[in-house]
Amino acid sequence: MTRLLAATLSLALMSACQDASTDPAAEARAAAAANRWVDAHRQAGAALRDDPANAELLELRLRAALALGDGEGALAMADRLAAANTDLGPGQLDRLRAEAHIRRGDPAAALTLLANDSTADAYRLRAMAHGVAGRMEVAAAERLAGLAAAPDDPRLNADHALALAEQGDGAGARQHAARALAAAPDGLDGLLAAGRVELSLGDAGSATTHLAEAHRLYPDSHGALVAYAQALGMTGQIDAARPLIERAHAAAPEDLAVALLKARLAAQDGQWGLVRATLQRVEDRLRESADAAILYAHALNRTGQGVQARALAERTHTRHPDYVPATRFLAELHLAEGRREEAAALLRPYLSDAKAEPYLRDAAREAGLTAKAGG
Repeated sequence: MTRLLAATLSLALMSACQDASTDPAAEARAAAAANRWVDAHRQAGAALRDDPANAELLELRLRAALALGDGEGALAMADRLAAANTDLGPGQLDRLRAEAHIRRGDPAAALTLLANDSTADAYRLRAMAHGVAGRMEVAAAERLAGLAAAPDDPRLNADHALALAEQGDGAGARQHAARALAAAPDGLDGLLAAGRVELSLGDAGSATTHLAEAHRLYPDSHGALVAYAQALGMTGQIDAARPLIERAHAAAPEDLAVALLKARLAAQDGQWGLVRATLQRVEDRLRESADAAILYAHALNRTGQGVQARALAERTHTRHPDYVPATRFLAELHLAEGRREEAAALLRPYLSDAKAEPYLRDAAREAGLTAKAGG
């Protein structure tokens, strides 16, 4: 963020109550200072109609667009800033453009803009771009190079924490999330990383603390809203999670994580038709989530589409052979259709596993297996 915009937002936060009721520019500044990016984007747009070359408002609307995931809108604001010959500082406009390209799914364009940039933010954005392109090892190398140059950068630490959590390195993930929070205690990236890391490690209580704060400080952040709803669901606070999930789904019905949350609510309510309709909208992305795929298979089976349900369960089991819910559901389908041998083949490995869930042992007994005989 440029010094001009930072100073303007600081003043806006102090004076919002005095002048934000009549002036859209003041309202935009006040909204941005409070991280209400939906309002900031709208009010900056209104103010720009009267002052279309205002560099401060163009930058504000650009950052609001990025915060809301609107890469196209951010690029449009960047073009207007460039046309006005606005100087945001060395490389700053290119970095904003690069992030906009990443948001719109064009990592190659982002990497071109960042080729000669050695700032911490450039390392972070290059890592994001390589990640979007599927080059995870290169992305990790960029993050590590950035952290070597700027070990306390909050956003680099937050991104690296999430990557380590995905790789199963819980201790490393917590360490980098803590660094992100230490550098920026109220930063969205650090709060989200800390919360998501704890979710991945099963500590929903700690996760909820971080994510509640993220949602409070950044009420228009879709990521904070979704992660907080997930944490509430994991801690059994379904009534509190429900309105958040409905709000998130209304805003982004094709977001896979949100669709899964809404579908789980519907399944809990026994509304299997709604489960099916909700997940059908993200059917082309089910390979990304075994949880969503098996819940959709359950919904298909409950709504009379048993053949499709079995086909989906088989595909999911093939992709995720160690994913127990897929094994269980597929075995249950085999048993319901009288195919005990197929069910037994799926369940037999769990009989010798001391950590196997009791429901797997029950299903194995139904398939005619015993721990002693193994079939």
